[in-house]
Amino acid sequence: MRHPAPRLLFLLGGLLAAGCQPQPPLNTAHLPRGAFATGWFSGFIGAIDQQGEALNVVQYDFADPARTYGNPAEGARAVALLDYLAGEMPTNPQFFNVAPATLQEMLQARAAVRQAVGIKPDAPSQTVVDTLLAVFNALRADDEVAARAALTAPIYELPPDQTLQRLANLPYIRIANLATTDAQQERFGPANIGVRP
Repeated sequence: MRHPAPRLLFLLGGLLAAGCQPQPPLNTAHLPRGAFATGWFSGFIGAIDQQGEALNVVQYDFADPARTYGNPAEGARAVALLDYLAGEMPTNPQFFNVAPATLQEMLQARAAVRQAVGIKPDAPSQTVVDTLLAVFNALRADDEVAARAALTAPIYELPPDQTLQRLANLPYIRIANLATTDAQQERFGPANIGVRP
């Protein structure tokens, strides 16, 4: 019986060793209470299924820029929730039926949305989530000073006023639309696509 060539054994050994290397941790965040403070029903559903409600919001908002245009509070929340989901979905068993390709799309969407807003690519997701939800809550309370203060965090590449302008005028980001729609369909089925959360 012929034995495998030493070169083949070396290559196989290298592949096995590479597969055993620890992978870098995902850039993840926790979602605080109050992320769905837009009404008692949404708040109730969000308390039961934060991840599902977050997915409903981002799929709806990123499907059409008109849904956040002129509303930096909603823009800030949509960006925060997408950033959160991109890190949350690969490890949360609620998303077991979401395809690996869709999980990769969500990470690409996070990168594209960060670029559109002016958020540093390597920013910790928790900082992104915390500051943008602070903006969301501050603007809902008509406290623009607090909103601008949240946007002074060093993860933002632009002055607060310019970041607010971008949040109020998010462009159509194709990968964000595709990724959130794919994830929504795979988790819930097509019936919920385009339904206002």
